[in-house]
Amino acid sequence: RGGDGLDGGGGHASIVGRPRRCLVGRSPRAYARGMEYEAYVLTVREETERFLEALGPVVPEAAVPTCEWTAADLLWHVAEVQHHWAAVVRGAHGEAVVAPERPSDPAD
Repeated sequence: RGGDGLDGGGGHASIVGRPRRCLVGRSPRAYARGMEYEAYVLTVREETERFLEALGPVVPEAAVPTCEWTAADLLWHVAEVQHHWAAVVRGAHGEAVVAPERPSDPAD
């Protein structure tokens, strides 16, 4: 099924094998060292936009090549992680960080 997944088939944007630098697999501390807050926030925003751009043409049921997730699972995971850290930055800790409820429809 080339072209509807995350493997780069069919000329669609691909997460796998993109030549630009990527935050995946790197510690946030590696980026925080020596970065000003504004630059760090801008980097997170840019990388999030790249992720969404790459995921845009992908069907939600598409398999992620590196694990047993679907594209919808991967998107939800990234959303949960960003939600968690946004709450922490705003001052929430421990049980005060409430996980969002996953919508039943990926379009939501």
